[in-house]
Formats: sequence, C-alpha cells, structure tokens
Amino acid sequence: MCKNKGKLISILGTNDYIKCNYEEFKNCEYIQEALARKHGNNLTNIIIFATDEARDINYYENEYRYGSRKGENKKGLKKRLEEIRDNYDFDFKLKLKIIPEVNSEKDLWEIFNIIISELDKEDEIYFDVTHGYRYYSLLIMNILNYAKLIKDINVKKVEYGLFEKLGPASKVQKMKLENRNAKILDLTTFDYLNDWISGIDSFISTGEANKIVELSGKPIGKGIANSIKQSEDEKEFFELLSKLGKSLKYFNNEIKTARGNRINDTLLNIINNLNKLKTFDLEKNSNISPFINLINKIDDKFKIFDGNDQTGIKNYFILLKWCKKHGLVHQGLVIVRENFISLIAQKMDMPYLPEHNRDNEYNLREIREEINTVINSKILPEFDIDKRNIDKDKYNQINSIIEGLDNVEELLSLIKKFKQKRNDVSHLGLSDSSSETSQSIIDFFDIETDNLIRLLKRNHYYLQ
Repeated sequence: MCKNKGKLISILGTNDYIKCNYEEFKNCEYIQEALARKHGNNLTNIIIFATDEARDINYYENEYRYGSRKGENKKGLKKRLEEIRDNYDFDFKLKLKIIPEVNSEKDLWEIFNIIISELDKEDEIYFDVTHGYRYYSLLIMNILNYAKLIKDINVKKVEYGLFEKLGPASKVQKMKLENRNAKILDLTTFDYLNDWISGIDSFISTGEANKIVELSGKPIGKGIANSIKQSEDEKEFFELLSKLGKSLKYFNNEIKTARGNRINDTLLNIINNLNKLKTFDLEKNSNISPFINLINKIDDKFKIFDGNDQTGIKNYFILLKWCKKHGLVHQGLVIVRENFISLIAQKMDMPYLPEHNRDNEYNLREIREEINTVINSKILPEFDIDKRNIDKDKYNQINSIIEGLDNVEELLSLIKKFKQKRNDVSHLGLSDSSSETSQSIIDFFDIETDNLIRLLKRNHYYLQ
C-alpha cells in the first residue's frame, strides 16, 4: 500500500497519438503511460483533465481517425493506465475530470478552480505539462504557486514528453518503434527557481530567511546538489547555496534576539559564501546562472558591511541601517548602547566579547558595567557617580578614552537620545515620559540612526 499522497496531474489532448519510447519506458502511446510507470510507486492518484472532445477521442476506447491507422481500434488512455496498474502492482486510483473548452477568461478561471479543487493539503504533485494549449503552461505555473501557498502542496516533478523532437507525426509513423525514442524533460528546476525568486524577494523585503532555508533543504535542492547529471561546479554551487541559506537564517535570528556575541561571525561567513558563489563561471554553468543573478540581489544587501571587520564594531554600527530597513527598532536601540560600550572597551584593549575573556582575570560584565557607568555620568545630569562602586583610576581611564573621541559632544548627545528611547521601549511605555505613539518611536529611530551613521562615517567609526 502506497503511504504517500502523490498525485499525477495531467491534461489530455485531442490528437491521435503515436506510440514511442519515452526513455526506458517502451511502447507508450500516451506520455501519461510513461509517467505512471516512472512514478507509480509514489502515486495514490492519477487525475486526467480533459475536455468532452478529448475524453471521447482519447480517454475511452475509440477508433483512430487519421492516417494508416484510420478505423482501427484504440484502447484509450483509461484502459492503458489500468493495465499498467495491474501489471506493475501499483495502487493508484484513476480519475477523469472534465474541463471546458476555452473561449473566454471565464473558462480559464473555471479550469483553474477545477484543478485546484482536486488538490488536497500537503499533496505531493507530479505535473505533466506535455499536452494542452499554449496558455496552459502559464496557467499551470500559477496553479502550482497558488496551491503551494493555500494547500501547502509539495511539487515533486514537472515534466514534459519531448515527442516533437522525433519530427512530424507522418514521419514518425513510418519509423520503426525501436527508433522512436523521446526524452522526458524535467522542468522541476524551473519551479524550484520560481520558489527561490519568492524566497529571496521575501528576504530582501523583510530579512526573513526561513523560505530560503526550506528550499535549500528540500529534496529537490539536495537532489540538484547530488545529481550525477550536474557538473562538479554545479554541485559545489548548490552546496554553498544551502550553507548560505542557513547562515542567513542564523543572521536574522541573531539580530532579532540581539546576539552580539555571534552576529559578526555569521555576517563574515555570509559575505565569504557570497564571494565564493560569485566566482562561478556563468557561461560554463548556464544552469545556475539564474540562481547567481538572484544571489546578486542578496549580495547587494550585504555590500553595506565590511567583510574585513574582525572586531565587529564597525559592522554592528552599520547593522543599524539593517534594523531601520526592517523595522527592528528595539534591536537597533540595544545595539547602539552595547556597541558603544564595546568601542570604548576595544580602545582600552579590554575584552568586549565573551571569547575575549577566557584568559583575562577581569570579568566581562564588570568591564561593561564600568564603561556604562562612566557613560551615564556624562549624559545624565542626575547621575551620581559617587554612589557607584567604580575605582577612580578606572573612571579616569575610561573617561579619557571617551573625551578623546572626535565630536564627542555630538556623539554623547545621540547616545543619550537612544538610551532614553531604549528605556521607553524596554519598559513597555509605562512611564510619564513615554512616547505617545509607536510611530513617533519609529520616526525617531529612523532619523537619529541616519544622524548617528553620518557622524560615525565622518570619524571612520572611531576605529583609526
């Protein structure tokens, strides 16, 4: 018993079809025979969509209408598929659905709805696009995209029987059967590409990488990477693409959870993978060129970062642009405070990340709290430094570093503004001085982020 939810979806035409060999599947009058034999172990249903005319001509037993076979008995597709099911001990059910002849857009929408109605949640779909009118290809791609969203279907295969490569029907009919050898084109990669377009568009718009990770882990993605038909370059490309997808997800999650101990390492890894992906020869590997063009869209988003910034300090300030773009206001407010503290610690040659502290007797938390204490003493008039437990020499050392920064008054003024908004957001707006609207906080963050970035750029991020 087949435990899958595999469905072969196919449209039946009105021609008198000629027997041929679709790859290893011999003596097939209909492409559906070859696909039934190819995927039969994975199928629970084969659903044939046909107009009344196609049903009468090709689905049920009939007579051939043209050529040397005119008047001879024709089994029809239904009987041939039933014989395949019995002979190969398959367990699929066979179903015919009538669709209208297309004379208007209304008819197209009716076909759309008829096909969608036959797809159930989480079905695994094998789509045959061999027959039907030219507009069916566009209709089918829209059906697949719609059903992936609404019914969470999984497109296993999109295939096309390349009979026409054999030549005109009159010529093929004169050929010996053993010479009528046609290929089955696997078009699934184009559906996969379409999903990547959607996934990358989502990432560019929102920063969310879940769709990209899902695509990288799909059987088709792994299959492309492992396919014996792929060149070594192409296999390496899709393996790197999978790694990139995971790194993008880590990056997005680390920003959302403000993981300052990890973001820069992940960021440098992303930039490294993007640089590797851009080295592939498009002319030599035409199959991956559309994917590389999509990857370039991701690369454009990461060009703002410095791939050589091992400290992370510059990149964390630049990360404020990312937060502004994607509405990560709270995360951005946290980054301003914490990264300014890291900047001062770095200038003191003191640890500012957990991994820096392994061989240092100074506690990382103590260092950061001391720096924060000095900053507060400079931006908060009500702050009483005498009530704080900080060594005077340490205070003077930290204060000297801060005072030595160019445009320090302007910088501290911005740091103070960000601190006030951070407190407002962190305490749920439950104070007398809280902003009245959420939009005012967003507007503040957008404006002051631009002001801070301009100041930082002017002073080379204070790293020289």
